[in-house]
Amino acid sequence: MAVVAVEDRPTFRIDRIYRQNIDLMERLAFLQEAIRIGKGQIIVGQIINDLLDYAQEHFDQEEDYLQPYLYAEYEEHKASHRAFREKFEYFYYRFQMGTEIDASEVVDFLQGWKKD
Repeated sequence: MAVVAVEDRPTFRIDRIYRQNIDLMERLAFLQEAIRIGKGQIIVGQIINDLLDYAQEHFDQEEDYLQPYLYAEYEEHKASHRAFREKFEYFYYRFQMGTEIDASEVVDFLQGWKKD
C-alpha cells in the first residue's frame, strides 16, 4: 500500500500567483546561465530591476489574495515579502551607486528564497 504524505496546512493554487512564481524561477535560471557563460555581471542590474518590479506586483497581489482567507501564517508570509523587497532594494541601491554586484550573491539569495 502506498503512503501518502499529508501536509499540516492546506495548499491551494492561484494560477496568476503560480505563474508569477514560475517567472521568478525562470529569471533565476536565466541569471544562472548568464553566470555560467561569463555574462552574469552584464545582466545582474536588469535582473535586480526586474525583481523589484516582480516583488511589488506579485507580493501585493498575493497578500491581497491571502488576507481575506485569514491565512494562518499571513503575518509571517508578509514579513518574508518585506525581507525580499528590502534585500532587492539594497541590491538596487548598491548597483545605482556604482558598486559591482556579484551575480552569484543574487543567485544565492534567490535559491534560499525558493526553498522557503
